[in-house]
Order: sequence, then C-alpha cells, then structure tokens
Amino acid sequence: MPTTYNGCGTRYCGKKNVQSRPGPCASCNRAVTLSSYDTRLWVVILFIPVIPLKRMRIIDYCPACTRHYAMEAQKWETTKQLEVSGALDRFRTDPTAESGIAVHQQLLNFHLLEQAGAFRKTLDEKFSDNAKVHVYLGASLTHVGSLDEAEGHYLKAYAIRPDLPDVRAGVALLHLRHGNLDEARPLLDFLEKPGASQLYSLEPLNVLAKAYQGVNRHEEALCLFGVLQREMPNLTELPWFRKHVAQSEKALGHKESRLPKLRFSLKRLFGLGGPSAARTFAILGVVAALLALGFIVSRVFPISFTPIFPKHELPYSAPATARASSTFLLGT
Repeated sequence: MPTTYNGCGTRYCGKKNVQSRPGPCASCNRAVTLSSYDTRLWVVILFIPVIPLKRMRIIDYCPACTRHYAMEAQKWETTKQLEVSGALDRFRTDPTAESGIAVHQQLLNFHLLEQAGAFRKTLDEKFSDNAKVHVYLGASLTHVGSLDEAEGHYLKAYAIRPDLPDVRAGVALLHLRHGNLDEARPLLDFLEKPGASQLYSLEPLNVLAKAYQGVNRHEEALCLFGVLQREMPNLTELPWFRKHVAQSEKALGHKESRLPKLRFSLKRLFGLGGPSAARTFAILGVVAALLALGFIVSRVFPISFTPIFPKHELPYSAPATARASSTFLLGT
C-alpha cells in the first residue's frame, strides 16, 4: 500500500482500463461499486510525482473504505494469459459442464466481462438442461450485479432439479429479494438441520433472519439466529451478531439473553485480527513512539525541581526536645 507523510512518499497516479461492478466490499462488506484499473506507483515529493516505480493493477477498489487488491501489471497480464488459455484448452479437450464453468470463472476472475458474457451464452446453449450450470450462471450474474438475468437462470435450475441445495438456496434468495419471506424459508429448511454448517454455507439463513427483523417478525428471526448460534458458536463473540440478537430480544421484551457473557479478550479489546487490525497497530505504534520520544527527551534534558524554600529560609521546626515533650503530654 502506498503511503505519504507530509506530502512525501509513494502514491498511485493515473487510471486506465477501468472496469466497475456493483457488489459487497470484501473488507467493510458495504454494498458499493467496486472498480479495477491500471495505474502506476510513483515516488512523490510534496504530492508531486517525481520518480515512476512500477505499473500496477488495482483490483476491486472500494470507495467507502479504500481497501483493494494490487498486483504488478506485468504479472497480472502473464497470469491472466496462462490461466484463461489453460482453462480454454481444457474445455476444448473435454467439453464438460465443469470445464465450461472453470473457463467462465477464470474470465470473471480477470474481469474479462465481455468475453465472460459471450461464453455465458455458449454455456446456456450447450448445457441448457444442466441445473448446476444454470445455478452457477445465476450466482455469477448476481456477482456482477445483473440480478434480472440471474433470476431467469435460477428459475431454470429449479425447474430441472428442485432438490439441489444450491438451487434451493438461489431461489430462496430470489424470494427474499421480492420480500416473499414465507416462500423463502421452506426452501432453506435443509440449512436448519443439525450439522448443516459442515456441508453448506449458512449465509442464506443469516440473510433471512435479518429480513425477518426488517418486518418486525422477531420470533422467526431469533429462531434462525439460534440455529446459527448452534452451528457456529463462535458467532456469539462477534459484535454484529450480538447486536442483531439483542435487537430482537429487546423487541420481544426478553429479560435474559440467550447469548453467553463475553470473556475478557485483548484480541477483541484492540480489534486484532479484524479489518481494523492495521489501524489498531498503527495507533499502538504511535503511542509507543511518543513514549520512547518522551523518555529520550527526559534523558537528554533532565528536569530539575527547585525546592519551595531556599536553604537559608527553611520553615520553622520545633526543637527535638519540644517535640518529644509534646508527644509525652499527648500520650498521658
């Protein structure tokens, strides 16, 4: 990550081959428009680019938290050519649904959206009766923000194989998008069974629980949060999960929470391991530097304290004999 101090350091300058897509940020999880582009890393002095260093590819830049991935442009291009051409060769040799999905996935990974769109049509025509292909295309279209097209593929998959878990989850999310909560939950019943977290992602249940909260159906929301807590006990240590559970419990007037009390943890106190870890370490580093600076200054410029009374004007002190006699009198 480029950094500057008082206008001096490194920074990215310029944007080329910009590609944008709506989606959640992998760091802050906000729904934003993520952008990817070519740029160059420069040494800057007083914010003025002076020395060009290397060309970079910025991947999925989030305008909200500014987090992103970065790779040297030459390495990005080389990897792109190798991965995409390799996947296409395997598909030509063995034109199965799995190899076709692998090609499309590589095209999306390297943000070749036009080529991915053309290849999607090939998959749709060649594997029109394959539910796994349709549910994959539905998920990939959702990933790039084409929700209406994604809906068509999910419905095709459900018509072919309504028993497939991925198909049921995809159609359930469609119902959630349209506010049909009662139609969504039966499709996700397999996620409520004990041990489901060992086989599937429980994120659809989390989305459904929050949707129930949004329409003040807190009993159903707490029921689903209970399933998530049973399957993934570590969730009870996460602030966002505790906040949602507490919200429904408060709405229902529960005096006791189903959440266990949190044990003291330095990791949680300082936010270590999460998105704010780098910021936490930076703050701790600044504090340590200030303490070290204060110590050095105190050693170089020792502080002397001037007594309140000069030596020749010490406050009156009674003679020792008087103090002893007064103590004797008090004792009697």
